[in-house]
Formats: sequence, C-alpha cells, structure tokens
Amino acid sequence: MNGSEVQSQLYYKYKDYGIIPLAAPCSFLMLVIALFGHFGNISIIYATVKNKSLQSSCNVLLAIASISDTLLLTMPFIYAYFTFFGPNFTSILTCFYAQMIPLISCMFSIQLPTAIGIDRLLCVATPSLYRRLNQKYYISFCLLICSLYTIYKMWEIHAKIVHLASFQVICVLVEGMTKESLASMFNYQIAHNIVTVLCYVGVWLCIRFKTKGSETSQRILKALVTITTVLILGWTVNAIAQTIIISTLKLSDDAAFFIEDYFGLGPTLVCSINYFILYYTSRDYRTVFRKQLNAIWTVCLRRKTYMFAERSTVQITMVTPVSGRTNMSTGVLPKAVERYTERVITPESLKTAALEWLADAQGKPGALGEKSLRKIVDYSEKIAARSLPEDQTAIRSLISEISTLLDSICDLRSQGRYDSQGLAQRCAQALRDLVETKESVGLRDTSLSSIPYETLEAAKKKIQLNF
Repeated sequence: MNGSEVQSQLYYKYKDYGIIPLAAPCSFLMLVIALFGHFGNISIIYATVKNKSLQSSCNVLLAIASISDTLLLTMPFIYAYFTFFGPNFTSILTCFYAQMIPLISCMFSIQLPTAIGIDRLLCVATPSLYRRLNQKYYISFCLLICSLYTIYKMWEIHAKIVHLASFQVICVLVEGMTKESLASMFNYQIAHNIVTVLCYVGVWLCIRFKTKGSETSQRILKALVTITTVLILGWTVNAIAQTIIISTLKLSDDAAFFIEDYFGLGPTLVCSINYFILYYTSRDYRTVFRKQLNAIWTVCLRRKTYMFAERSTVQITMVTPVSGRTNMSTGVLPKAVERYTERVITPESLKTAALEWLADAQGKPGALGEKSLRKIVDYSEKIAARSLPEDQTAIRSLISEISTLLDSICDLRSQGRYDSQGLAQRCAQALRDLVETKESVGLRDTSLSSIPYETLEAAKKKIQLNF
C-alpha cells in the first residue's frame, strides 16, 4: 500500500475474483508451517516451565520469544480465512485491527533475538557481573525496552492509516500499514540482525580466547552458524526484498504483492524452526524434548504399545551408602510391556544394555545403551522421591554423578573422541552402586506381594490374554 488514497490495480483485478490462484498456495504453505511452529514453540515453553535446568535468563528470554512467535503465527490463520472463506479485500483499518496481535508479536520477535544475544555476550564476557544480576529485574528491563518500541510503532502505524480507513487491501500482516511504516520497520529489523550477529561473534571470540579452541567452542560455533544463517535467510532476506527489490524493479501492484507474499514465508519459517534448531544443537533441550515426544507417543499408542505398565512391577534393590554403612532400600521399577515388538523390558536388560554401551569404546551417543542408562536414571529419581530422607540424599547424589559423567561421555563421543573409557568406568561403577537387580524376569508372586490381591489377579489375566 503506497500511502495514497488511489486504489491499487490489484483491487480492481481481484476484488470479485473468488479465491486468488497465486495467493492460495502461499496461504496454505504458511498454514502448514504455522502448525509445526505452534507445536515447537509450545514445546519450548512447556520445557522451560517444567525444568529448572532450563530457567536461566537466556532460557526464559527464549521461552518469551517462543510465546511471541506463537502469537505471530496466528497471522497465517487470519490470512487463510480471508483467502479461502472471506472477501478478498477489506479496509486497511479492519486489517490493522485483525492483525494487531500478530503485529505486536512481530515487534517483539524482531527485538528478542538481540536481547538473547546480549544476554549470552554478558554471560561470557563478564560472568561475575552477570551472576550478580537480578533475573526478574533483568528480564523485566528487556521486556520494557521491547514494549516501548512496540507501543511507539503501533501508534505510528495507526496514525498514518486512520485517514485511509476506506482503502481496500488483502489482509496480510504487511498490508495493514503504509509503505513508509513498513520500510522503517524492516530497516529496524536489519539493524537488530546486525547487532545480534555481532553479539554472537563476540561470544565466540570470548570463548575461543578463554578455552583455546576446545570442543566446547567448536560446538558453540556450530550453533552460532545455524542461528545466524536462519536469521539471514529469514527476516533479513525478507527485509531486503521489501525495501530494495520491489522498489528498485518498480514492479506492478500485483507482482509486488505476490513477491511480498511468498517472501513472507521466510519469517513464518523462522518463527517455526527454533524447536528443531534447539533439538539438534542443544543437548539439554534435546533430552527434554525426547521425554516430551516419548510421553506423546506413549499416550497416542497406549492401547497398542502396552496394556499393563503401572501395575506390572519387579522388585529391585538400591544399594546406597548411609552414615558409613550400606543400606538396602527397596524400590519399584515399572516393567513396560511393548506388545508391538513382543519383548519385555526389565531392569536387568536395561542395566545390561547400559553397561555394555559403557564398556564399548566405540558406542555412539543415542544408542540403546545410552537410552537404557537414562531410563534407569529417570526410574531412580522416582524411587528417590518415595524414599526416606537419608536414602533420598544418597540416591540423588549417585544420580547426579551418573548424569554428569554420561553427559561428558556423550559430548566427547559426539566429537569423535573415544578416549573416555576412564569416565565410562567411573559411570559403570556408579551405576552398579545405584542399582542391583533382585528379581528381573517375569511376574512372580514374591515380587508383587505389595499389590492388592484383586489387582494382582487382574494383572495375571491381562498377561494371559496378551501373551
């Protein structure tokens, strides 16, 4: 929209056209990308809320950015409504109000990556100062700065379009403002992208000089390259298309609109892809995301994958040192019956797979042994929650030691270094100290003595039916 009161040629060409052929595929693609984006962003938010290890300032800002991206991704649904069901054109003021929430979220999505970049730079460059910062005040200050620009920009956009209330546009995000407002917003976006890239370059330089090119710096460099590439290919390319290509080529109204429309897929993809970037570049997020996916998979296939998981149990013995002596504290691990593979996973099989993986110097991260070891850690945490206080402390101490050693082993092996057998031996010994299997195979009356009689009889009937 050129900011004048002269109606564009696009309006006269498509006002009574029905579904616009070139706009429909773009709207559909945006809708599909947005659905994946909603799943990913909600997963990031849930992971941050539920896991204390993901509640640093950077993680919280990332979760807030995911909230902003989720709201921004409501734009494809509004666009799809007008494309497939509503009128092709609506007044610019109506479009502004319809796209108000996505537009506000867009302002935040422009600024929050820079806030995250500055946060990482402060954390690496001045760690002592960073640790003294009050997290609540720090995050509130970042949000205040973002809010001030957003309020100003929304006021500016509204002030420029209020006298063009009857101007007809196709209701996409960028059409709810004048070209001048759009150009200034994209220039602001390009400036933020430059600052963000400089922040991450500063982070990498600080880490490189401090760690002298260790594996840690290489892993962070990979993440920085990924983040920077996505930023450039998303928002920046779209901004360049809006501010340079269209104005330089002097295209017709309909050609300019469709170029804007399809280049708009870039920001939609950027808002939807954070989940996948975090999954492949962050071990902490990947571990949490796998747990979420396993939970979803279990719920969706509950009737097919197992019929009896909570009541089918085996007795194990936790060997934990308490007050200088060995205390035997009995816990219960669930035995998952996986009917689709016709096999039963027991604590003994988990322990065997974990020890074999630790003993194998060429064992790959993500293999069955690593997954088995992480399952044992998860089950042991549940046992610790039901144990006496003195046992709980000892169990969780061993859990923490195993988790730390396991993460170190996986980090080294993922870098192609298989000289971590010393760590593997320590981890195996800690595992033996944590879990010793007493009853490992089958459902025995002695191992189910703590279950009420009626439940035990029902369990046996279910097993006879399924096997």
